[in-house]
Amino acid sequence: MTPSSSAGDLDLGDLEKALITISSGPTLPLNETVQSLRLLADASRHDEEIRKRLGETKSLQGLTAIVGYGNDNPHEVVDAALRCIGNACIDNDTARENVTAIGFEWAERRLKCGFYGELATADLTIKALYNICLDYEPAQQQCFRDDIHAGLVFLCEAHPDSELEAYPLLFQLLFWICSHREALKDAAPLDGHGTHESAIVTTLLRLPAMYKELLEPDEWAMLYETCLVYLRDTEVQQGVVQRNEASEVWKLLVCNEEFVDPYPQARDVEDVKLLIPISTSLIWILSDVAALPEFAKHNTVRSSWIESNVVQWIEVGPGSSNNRLYTAACQVLGNVLWATKAPEDFSYLVDERGLHDALLRNMNRLDAELLHASAGVVLQLARPSVELRERIASSKWAEVMLEHLCRHENPQIQQDGMRLLRALGQTNAAIQTRFAELAREVVANASAGAEAADADTSMAETPG
Repeated sequence: MTPSSSAGDLDLGDLEKALITISSGPTLPLNETVQSLRLLADASRHDEEIRKRLGETKSLQGLTAIVGYGNDNPHEVVDAALRCIGNACIDNDTARENVTAIGFEWAERRLKCGFYGELATADLTIKALYNICLDYEPAQQQCFRDDIHAGLVFLCEAHPDSELEAYPLLFQLLFWICSHREALKDAAPLDGHGTHESAIVTTLLRLPAMYKELLEPDEWAMLYETCLVYLRDTEVQQGVVQRNEASEVWKLLVCNEEFVDPYPQARDVEDVKLLIPISTSLIWILSDVAALPEFAKHNTVRSSWIESNVVQWIEVGPGSSNNRLYTAACQVLGNVLWATKAPEDFSYLVDERGLHDALLRNMNRLDAELLHASAGVVLQLARPSVELRERIASSKWAEVMLEHLCRHENPQIQQDGMRLLRALGQTNAAIQTRFAELAREVVANASAGAEAADADTSMAETPG
């Protein structure tokens, strides 16, 4: 297919002149540049040969120079040049390789302009980057080195309710770029790279709440997967704790659960399947974060988000739509209590809020994972004093729930029950007497289990 046959009435000479013009960059008179860029931007939409010519190194050097030429070029010039770059890289790995070799400083500059309100240009920049990075990892990696992900994140934060049309592409592009973080984070950075990481994480944690009403499930999943790229990193987790942002990770989990909740009725169940593993990952991340030594310095039982969110979820109890939040709340509070030295905090939860009653009352409604998490919190509540152990043991649900745990079919839950039984009876003869029969049953079952295991081992070792 030739340019003349596919580009309508366009003259081959005009096209060749336009290609020469844009190769000269931003140095020619403005009227010549505008005319050439418009011609090539329109023609390259339909003409593969023109796209190939635009994808040559010399053409891309001129185009990226025009885009990155400060604020001196009018929007119409920059926008037309961006269209040329984007069109040149449609299904063209040679063009992608050439523009990647040039680098993406031009794109970073235009994303920053978008931060301050030039949204039409920012849209075109995102679309051009999308075409460049689609199925082309070297470009994605270079974008990470050139801090393009930072520009995308800050642009999202600056204009959540704007007319930024390309935000679905933006979130996919952001994930592609950030997915290379693990491989590139320790590589020799370009000047300035890495200075924004804490700000990137802080901003990422806020984005889901800003875009919850705008995104489809697959777009939502892409945004969350980008957050997880960072949050799975132990150094990032430490930074989250040091900046006292653990509550933002909790909000991230709550936001995903709120997004998931209406969809079993409103959307295909396959959409929801994309999102539930995200909550599971966040629960483990919250548990890891809460287990860090510095976590207790910033977060106590009386911290507002612990008291009004974590403790409150445990009091409400598990339900059809908040089992994952209940698990997360138990894991976070268990780690908080493990590091807590103040007896009054335990007394507050048991004597004033009756949290042990809520935990024991709900145990008959729980699966094994939730049972394990709940039992861990009760075990922590019983740790500090005889008085607290007596209060917990005197709950009207204590005996039934101890029996439920100790007789559970899951060996781990049985172990939880045995630990709790020992903890409650520690240095307290009355409690020991009350649960003596159950204790004897547990010991007998444990002995029988050990004998059965020995027998199985002996049989396995008998020569045939």
